Amino acid sequence: MLNTIKQAKAGGQVSITGYLPPEDFAAWLSAADLAVQLRRTTRGETSGCVLNCLASGLPIMVNPLGSMAELPPDTAYSLPEEYDTAQLIAALETLHLDTARRARLSATGIEHVKRNLSPAKMAVKYREAIEWSATNSRQAHYQRLIRKVATITDKTPDEDDLAAVSASIAANHPFRGTCRAADENESSN
Repeated sequence: MLNTIKQAKAGGQVSITGYLPPEDFAAWLSAADLAVQLRRTTRGETSGCVLNCLASGLPIMVNPLGSMAELPPDTAYSLPEEYDTAQLIAALETLHLDTARRARLSATGIEHVKRNLSPAKMAVKYREAIEWSATNSRQAHYQRLIRKVATITDKTPDEDDLAAVSASIAANHPFRGTCRAADENESSN
């Protein structure tokens, strides 16, 4: 890439900054006309750079990989997931010439962040996810079952009743992992 930049007509105008302190990154965001965040692979992460661009009103070009596929269509200029050089060049030329479109992307990016990604909204989403998990997880279902079985008072269960209920619970909630007592017994032998 460095050789290509050196050979380019605009090579002296290309800078590779690497990682920057937040204040320098903010300065680059405010100086830029367009950000390009294209990926070939994803590990499922959310791009902080994309969110920073949207929040600062910098129009951004993405391809729909990972969380970038979830961006509303009017929030970022999107290339296909797999694009070629000609498509990238055409997109860059389109956005370079269309200042009104860049302005719309800027405004919708800011609005998207305000409407959906504010700390207060994120806190509510985290709380909802935690509450859902606490109510709907396998462990929560198991705990409710045990409490319900414990409240049965129609008759005093005998050993056969307890064995049948235990076998049913075990069959419906298979054990995952290792048994500490069994592991300790094996290691002491």
